[in-house]
Amino acid sequence: MELQPTFWRTCRALANMPRLEILRLLAIEGEMHVLEVASLCKISNGTASAYLRTLNARGLIQAQRNGRFVYYHVEPNKNIPFTDQLLNAMHEELICKHFNPHNIFMSSTAFANPRRICLIKMMNNEPLPRRELTRKWNYSPSSLSTHIWKLESRGFVKFKNNTCSLIRPTDTLRATMLNIALSSTT
Repeated sequence: MELQPTFWRTCRALANMPRLEILRLLAIEGEMHVLEVASLCKISNGTASAYLRTLNARGLIQAQRNGRFVYYHVEPNKNIPFTDQLLNAMHEELICKHFNPHNIFMSSTAFANPRRICLIKMMNNEPLPRRELTRKWNYSPSSLSTHIWKLESRGFVKFKNNTCSLIRPTDTLRATMLNIALSSTT
C-alpha cells in the first residue's frame, strides 16, 4: 500500500531549516548521495539519511540506487498531485544566490497543522466574525486564537474588528501554498 502524503505533513517536513538546506543543495547541485549531503551540510550520515528519506516520502525528491549508493535529486513524485506545483513555486527561492530559507519556512509553518487548513477553508468564501468561527470550530477558543495568530503572523489571515478574513498573497510561493491548502483533503 502506497502512502499518499497530505499537504500539511509536507509543510511540516519543510518547516525544518536543515531539510530546507538539503533541498536547496539538491536543487543547485543536482544528484547527490547521503555522504556528500552529510559532508556539505556538516551533519551526521544518519541525520542526512533521515532528512533525505523524509523529503523523499513527501514526494519532493527522488532516490535512485547506483551500486552501493543511493543518489537523490529534486523531482516531484507524479503520484502526489501538489508536489509539482509546490516545487515550481519554491524553485526560484531555492536557487537564489542569497538564499534565505525564512520565507519558505514561515509559509510552510502556516500550513503545518491540519486545523489551520480547516480554518483557511472556512474563511475562503467570506470573512467570518470570531463568534461564527468559534461556533464552527470544534476546538477550544484558545486553540482557535493560537491558529488565527499563526496564520495572521504568516500573512494569510487578517483579524480586524473581531472579523477574520483570508488574505490572497501576491508572491508566487505563498499564493501557490494557499491554493494547494484550499484544494487539499486535510
